[in-house]
Amino acid sequence: MKMRRPNKLVRFWQELKRRNVVRVITVYAAAAFVILELVDIVAPSLGLPLWTLNLVLILLIVGFIIAIILGWVYDIHPEGGIVKTDPSEKARTAETPKTSNGWKIASYISFAVIIGLIVLNIIPRTDKTKILEKSIAVLPFSYFNANPDAEDIGDAFTSEIITQLYKVRGFDRIISYTSTLRYKGPAKPSLPVIGEELGASYIIEGSLERQNEKVSIHVQIIQAASDDHIWAEEFSGNWEDIFLIRASIAKQIAAELKTMLSKGEQEQIEEEPTDNLDAYDFYLLGNQYRMSHSEENLIKAIHFYETAAEIDPDFALAYVGIGESYMNLFWHGNWIPVDAYEPARLALLKALEINDQLAEGHLSLGRLYLEYDWDIKAAEEELKNAILLNPNLSQAYSAYAELLILTGQYEESHQCQIQALKLDPNSISNQYYLGYTLYNTGQTDSAINYLRTLVNAETTSLDPSYLLGYIYLENGDYLNAIHELEKYVKKDSVSQHYRMYLGIAYAKAGMKDQTRKHLEALKALEKESRTVSFGKAALHAELGEIDSAIYWLQRSYDERYQHLLYLRPVKAMFSTIRSDPGFIEIYKKVWPDK
Repeated sequence: MKMRRPNKLVRFWQELKRRNVVRVITVYAAAAFVILELVDIVAPSLGLPLWTLNLVLILLIVGFIIAIILGWVYDIHPEGGIVKTDPSEKARTAETPKTSNGWKIASYISFAVIIGLIVLNIIPRTDKTKILEKSIAVLPFSYFNANPDAEDIGDAFTSEIITQLYKVRGFDRIISYTSTLRYKGPAKPSLPVIGEELGASYIIEGSLERQNEKVSIHVQIIQAASDDHIWAEEFSGNWEDIFLIRASIAKQIAAELKTMLSKGEQEQIEEEPTDNLDAYDFYLLGNQYRMSHSEENLIKAIHFYETAAEIDPDFALAYVGIGESYMNLFWHGNWIPVDAYEPARLALLKALEINDQLAEGHLSLGRLYLEYDWDIKAAEEELKNAILLNPNLSQAYSAYAELLILTGQYEESHQCQIQALKLDPNSISNQYYLGYTLYNTGQTDSAINYLRTLVNAETTSLDPSYLLGYIYLENGDYLNAIHELEKYVKKDSVSQHYRMYLGIAYAKAGMKDQTRKHLEALKALEKESRTVSFGKAALHAELGEIDSAIYWLQRSYDERYQHLLYLRPVKAMFSTIRSDPGFIEIYKKVWPDK
């Protein structure tokens, strides 16, 4: 009986095995697997660009094709050496040679390597998913220096390290410095607790010691949940090398957390903000004083920033510091808007003229366009630029959330504020403002309950009672509004907003004698050089004194008072005169398209 010949596919497979092509594929695959794993591990440490792994993969694919061709044509002879493989017809008539032991050993090792790497690296470990998130909190660096006036430079330098880490797009989240500042000093909780409170997988701690022109910086990374120290290193050198050291720290942190840096990211990290170290010293002092929001310290901060800019006129960050400090003098120093915002504008435009890639500069200019110019379109463009340049900038999300509220985009505003809180979870203003955005989405009860939890926490002088009072006022619950706002006015008797809302609540509750009392209190504050035009306008309106209300409202418009923007979303203010032509004229100047 005639035997059936194998079909073509079977014969081809047998020929591949005879020529040891199958073994070539197996060994090559194992070697390629090892190479890819090694590149993935060492590339961040060597600072190789993000496309390195893709390039190696392409080269390995090309090599794979070449290896198959060479495996088909040539073979390793059992007695040594490389010989050309005989064609199948000749091989059938000749004695079948013994297979090289080298091929067998290589094949076995290859199978073992592939299986081992699959087990160790490919099968996901679901219990470590949270740990693998690259969310980082940098705690305040300890600072050792013989100069007691510079004891907080460690705080300023910590902020600099965070700014460097902002430039690494491969990190999932960098916690804002305003949230990590509360963990300064030895009384802080354990690192696992800090990690849980901040939502951070990794904690970075460090110290900076400067002796004359020598500097030594110790940095360590701790896995927050387990409190395991996964890396520590000391960076030493001369103070003149501080920018190189700062860049090395950021790149090493990225490498230890297996985050590849693009060429652009490396260039941003290595960029030196100034070529003058004296200017940098003054800049750090400015940062140190700006963190305290008192009027006295903000003025000192401006002095240090201006000194830095005088030494190096191209020091863009110094101009950003000047702009931010002047704007904060409106909020924390009771400066009239024109005196705070106009010098801020000059400084911020100068900063962005020097370097238009500064997210902080776009953020502050966006705030200025919103709070002072009332230019919604220009403000939105700047704030979006800030977020695009630095997706970890919490203040940009919060400022944009405010803009969205003013334009009636309440759900988008709430989502934006949620993101701001994720990036800066210990920021009381972020927590506070989340209640406001929650209320504006129509979730009044949830907003009140949420703000109640903040009141009970008593973590700050920024008492949510004010916002609770505002919500009750807007919803017509005037007695509860009075109850909450009275608590706040006892804590802060010099702010016009709180007295204004309290006076409005009293008037709507039928107690206009109390409204008159708070109007007189505002007049007393005016004698102390405090700006109270807007508050006086609102209370005159509640008392039916329309001419006085329009006069002081026009006065606040001339002063460019920021709260005029809230004429649109806040309905309780000026509700008694909204049909008056004088009010409509001013409203149209603030909101021309509404």
